[in-house]
Amino acid sequence: MLNPAQFTFAETLADLKGIYDQYQLKKAILLGHSFGGGGAATRFAEAYPNRTTFSPTSKPCSWLP
Repeated sequence: MLNPAQFTFAETLADLKGIYDQYQLKKAILLGHSFGGGGAATRFAEAYPNRTTFSPTSKPCSWLP
């Protein structure tokens, strides 16, 4: 069984970048909800501003630093 504590933003960002690279996406609209939007999508947009058009989320994570 998977342990949720093993999933980190670094791994999620690497996975997203891998998807962009695999499909040769130069720029795409990225949106998400809760962890996926408030955390992962926001951090991906910050790390790779030229590769995404970020869409705000409906429920950002209030627990993010």
